[in-house]
Amino acid sequence: MGFTMRTCLFAYIPLAVFVATLVGCDAAPPVPDRQDGLTIVNACQMTGCTILDLDGQSLEDYAPLSGLTTVQVAMFSWSTFSDLGVIAPMAALRELHISQSDVTDLSGLSAFPGLQVLHVEDLDVRDFRPIRGLQQLQELAIGYTDLPTLAFVRDLPQLRRLNVTGASIPDLAGLGSHPALEDIDLSDVGVDDLSPLLTLPNLRHVTVSGYDTTPAREQVIAELRARGVVVDEAVAIVVC
Repeated sequence: MGFTMRTCLFAYIPLAVFVATLVGCDAAPPVPDRQDGLTIVNACQMTGCTILDLDGQSLEDYAPLSGLTTVQVAMFSWSTFSDLGVIAPMAALRELHISQSDVTDLSGLSAFPGLQVLHVEDLDVRDFRPIRGLQQLQELAIGYTDLPTLAFVRDLPQLRRLNVTGASIPDLAGLGSHPALEDIDLSDVGVDDLSPLLTLPNLRHVTVSGYDTTPAREQVIAELRARGVVVDEAVAIVVC
């Protein structure tokens, strides 16, 4: 499953395929329907479902989720979901989406060592170090937040896809020489020094915003392209 981008004010379009299309501001998040959410949970419990989609749904009581032990893919974005401890019994979980929810503590991720896909965008989280324990993680979306460092990425040996769109990041030094990274989305990140990308031996595709271009930045992009890396320089069109 590819990256699920956050609803936001910016619509990025690669320059290589740019067309004169104006994209307006997206609609507000869906209003949670507690009854629908409970219906989904009950149906999942009855059928032993492997995919639990509660995006846009909020429950009055999340405790029943602890019984959904067959779930492999869980989605709680756009909801009031807040406690990863509640879903700790979901030992089969391989994919978790909790973007734009009420989660503030990621320490509960330790219950899911087999997690392969994690989306944790736009959360009020200060400590992202628990992600280090996800040794089988292959895809991580962690945009629209403050990331003082990307050093924890070095501890994810199987990570292939990284999306930090809209994140506040001082530099890319933490990515240095990562052996597996293939696809990185740096849209609306605004990092000046892209040179750490040159140390990634398996990089195949990178997306960067088209703002604040400098000769040094363009030189790195040119070198990446010369190595066969596909570089999409995106522009943002905002209509509000």
